Amino acid sequence: MASNRSWKTYEATYRAKEMKVLANWIMAGLSGAVVGLPGCGRSNLLGFLCNRVEVMKAYLPVRDHPFVVVPVDLNDLLINDLSTFYRIFLRAFYRYLNHLDPEFQTMVTELYQQYQAEPDFFVVQSAIYDLLKAFQERQVQVVLVLNRFEDFYEAATVQMLNALRGLRDNFRDTLSFFIGMPQAVAYLANPTGLGNMYELLDNQVCWVGPMSDADAQAVITQETFAAQRPLPERERAQMLQLTGRFPALLKAVCGWWLTQPERPPLEAWTSLLLVERSVQHRLSKIWNFLTQEEQYALTEIQKMQGQLLGKPTRQTEAGFKKLTNQYSRVMEGLVIKGVCEPQGNQWRILGDLLDGYIRQSGQPSRGRIWQDDQNSLFQGNSRLNDLTELQDRVLTYFLAHPHKKLTHTDIIYNSWPDRKLKKGVAPESLYTLIKELRSKIEPGQGTYHYIVNWRGEPEGGYQFFPEGRPDTGGA
Repeated sequence: MASNRSWKTYEATYRAKEMKVLANWIMAGLSGAVVGLPGCGRSNLLGFLCNRVEVMKAYLPVRDHPFVVVPVDLNDLLINDLSTFYRIFLRAFYRYLNHLDPEFQTMVTELYQQYQAEPDFFVVQSAIYDLLKAFQERQVQVVLVLNRFEDFYEAATVQMLNALRGLRDNFRDTLSFFIGMPQAVAYLANPTGLGNMYELLDNQVCWVGPMSDADAQAVITQETFAAQRPLPERERAQMLQLTGRFPALLKAVCGWWLTQPERPPLEAWTSLLLVERSVQHRLSKIWNFLTQEEQYALTEIQKMQGQLLGKPTRQTEAGFKKLTNQYSRVMEGLVIKGVCEPQGNQWRILGDLLDGYIRQSGQPSRGRIWQDDQNSLFQGNSRLNDLTELQDRVLTYFLAHPHKKLTHTDIIYNSWPDRKLKKGVAPESLYTLIKELRSKIEPGQGTYHYIVNWRGEPEGGYQFFPEGRPDTGGA
């Protein structure tokens, strides 16, 4: 009998929307990024894909399209050397043995037993290449699932990244990567280190948002399985309303519900849950993984939602219209991420808990830095009036080169006004200016969202994110 949390208990319709996207990638032999905010269930989706291959086959228009999906945990790398790197891949195939055809089971077993302790990376690389060549000759597509890629990327050596690209380049017609991350590839540290893989992960993105109603209902049933009494329908509906169908929030709310000896009235749930540490932690993760511009837009929605507790007025209608016009691209992104949705001519934050968190947190969100037609600088809807002339010039130069790695020399040469003095400007002068500029545009001390350091040889510099880069920690 399957346990209550076995992959076999998941309905075949689980995450149908996302599975259809991944099925199209498999048919086209594409690589891509599977991206979702913390707590969205990205890892569960990728686990379901790897463990319920028969479900994926049902999504493929050509049912005899041969493929294998192999999860590879690159964060198992205890030693950062190429031999261990390649052996991680070999072990991944060995762990996946029962999902392979008999001929591949034999080959994988022999290779793993022979090379599992091999210290020479070239020998292990050759074994991996021989295995992939066997799949290639039999026209079997291999999909390698690399979840929590951001953690690996932060610790990976240049040689490992080159080796990853080498696998893809040498078996382009056979091998695909499905890479799981909590952020778009642009927010990885030094994303250009991915080379041509950057374009693959930037062009093909499967966003994982809140679950469907049916999937969310299944999570509630699973999480409250041990309850002494059935979950009333009104309380079940309240859980969906509170969480916006985000899996991590649903599980936290269900855990809280199980510990209540006497169920409090429904109208008290929001305030009670907002002081629960587990709920606060999950909400803060969602919030911190949004850009400053996205946070600003959500804060504006929250304010207008508060005004709509009464009857909509011309003022609130005009406010929503202005918000839609000014932040149309941002709002589309927030809908994809699953934290808000359009509601007629208005906008609504998904989940009463997230709405309450935004209302109570009071965390400053500055919004996007931009320049109008008169070259005046703004942050959100506020004009940056207190900039010195040199700070204005540096920020204007940053705006002309968003997300690019600019060296100290680049910034000094293109921002300091007197060309004769440029060569004599000490780096310390730039450091001081950046420190002063950060004090005026960053939301807090020590956490940089707009101006981010980078180190390099012979010199480093800064990257500028006009939207305010989100936190980039693991999900």
